[in-house]
Amino acid sequence: MNGFYELGARLRAAIWLTVAVAAILATLVAETELPLLYGLAGFLVFLACVVAAPRNLSLEIEERSSPRKRQSDRAEISLDLVTEAYPDPAVLLDSAGHVLFYNGPARTTFASLREGGHISSVIRNPAFLDALSAAPDRDRPITVSYTERVLPVGRRMSVTVAPLTHAGQRARYILVLLRDLTESERINQMRSDFVANASHELRTPLASLRGFIETLQFSAKDDAGARERFLKVMAEQAARMTRLIDQLLSLSRAEMNVHVAPSNLIDLNDVIDHVRDATEPLAEEHKAELRLKRFESPALVRGDHDELVQVLQNLVTNALKYGAEKGAVRIEGAYRPAQGRGFGRYAIAVIDEGKGIPSDHLPRLTERFYRVDVAYSRERGGTGLGLAIVKHIMNRHRGELTISSKPDEGSAFTVIFEAVEKPQDSAAPSQAAE
Repeated sequence: MNGFYELGARLRAAIWLTVAVAAILATLVAETELPLLYGLAGFLVFLACVVAAPRNLSLEIEERSSPRKRQSDRAEISLDLVTEAYPDPAVLLDSAGHVLFYNGPARTTFASLREGGHISSVIRNPAFLDALSAAPDRDRPITVSYTERVLPVGRRMSVTVAPLTHAGQRARYILVLLRDLTESERINQMRSDFVANASHELRTPLASLRGFIETLQFSAKDDAGARERFLKVMAEQAARMTRLIDQLLSLSRAEMNVHVAPSNLIDLNDVIDHVRDATEPLAEEHKAELRLKRFESPALVRGDHDELVQVLQNLVTNALKYGAEKGAVRIEGAYRPAQGRGFGRYAIAVIDEGKGIPSDHLPRLTERFYRVDVAYSRERGGTGLGLAIVKHIMNRHRGELTISSKPDEGSAFTVIFEAVEKPQDSAAPSQAAE
């Protein structure tokens, strides 16, 4: 049958040339003395040449010669291309669960994944293996979720097992699509925690205000002494709510603008001077001393002046509130020369002489509402949002925040910015404390 398909294809490919030759021979027979027999013989010789001549077979001939093979090849090529183009990890299996192909993200997710190996070597979850074993006889995909308890960070994965088959047929191939839910679930948890913490922080002063108001309306209505005490506490609680709302708004603005890098040129010496003037009353209240070490020349960076003031003021305020009473808070600016390309970096360190922070708390200090000592922080008027704001503003400025602390030795919070030019006198730069 393949021979007949090929013969028909050759004749169809030369149909117009055949018609032309037949017309020419008919004209010669009609207008000249060429015998009809010779004309027919010439036409038959032409057809024989068309059939016998070597030709480049068309796609139609190739498809007709082996239609099932071509369809199978195209299917396999398409599966590989689709699997490779999928943005998340994707693995193509045979009906027994052996790996036929996997894309780049799957290679990154499962370092031990190999073609020819069984998928159970990298995914051992029972729910997934049950879905996989039932997949060849099922004509619809199924999705399961599982958690990997792998140190140092576990992962939450969603896996879709999709049999590749027509209805009523047993699947020869199975496509496994994976999606990492870890980050999205972490963000959802952070959002829930944020709402819960914000509600709690607001509910406490509101409850106090309601209680005092009810007391003043009834039992202490005519008690002047109680009224004075209660009004003082009410003013403190109202101030606490005001600070919290202001911090929440600042955090919201910082998160909203984190992807928009500032473009203004700011001298960090001006920022240091502004923060010194703003925090001197607080330093006098805590009987602390502010010690400044400005940059020796203008320290120009790309930034937003108000946000940089907020960063440094938050750090200095924390140092004054939680540092040692009657101690010193140092604000030290230093230039760090470039190790490769660029103009180097400027660092501002805020160093206190407080009781220090245990090392296990350091990684979490920039989380929203995180406090080392909740009661002490509230007593000092802290909201648990200051360092979270600092982190987001530094991210917007493409800068860096480093924290170092040891118990009974104080703490050092250092913010680092990229310089836009080398300082005028950088021959002997000093280093800021880490």
